[in-house]
Amino acid sequence: MQPLDELHLTYDGPIPPDALVIAGIGFPPLALARARSEIAFFQAMALRQLDAIRMRRADGNYTASLLADLRLYREQFQRWNRVAAEMRRSIVAGAGRSKDLLTRSASSLKIDASSKELP
Repeated sequence: MQPLDELHLTYDGPIPPDALVIAGIGFPPLALARARSEIAFFQAMALRQLDAIRMRRADGNYTASLLADLRLYREQFQRWNRVAAEMRRSIVAGAGRSKDLLTRSASSLKIDASSKELP
C-alpha cells in the first residue's frame, strides 16, 4: 500500500501537512509555496464575491447562495493561512535543528561554529 493511501485511511478529513512530510510526500518549502498560492486565490475569490454581492443587492437580484459561496472562500482562506503558518514553523524549526546540529558538531571538533572555514 502506498504511503498516501495509508494516510487517507488514517485521517478522516484533511491530512495534516506534518504527516505528509513524515511520510516523505510533503516538502515544507513546496507546501508553503502552494499554501501561499491558495491563500492568494481564495482571497481574490472572496473579494470578487463581495463585489458580486454588492452589485446583486443594488440590482435587486441578491440570493442567499452568494453568502454561502463567500463563507466557503473565507473558510478556505483561513484554512490555508493555518497551513502556511504550520509550514513556516516547520521550516524555522528545521533550520534551528540544523544550526544546533552544526553547533554541536563544531564543538565536538573544537572549532568555532561561526567560522566559515572547515578543517
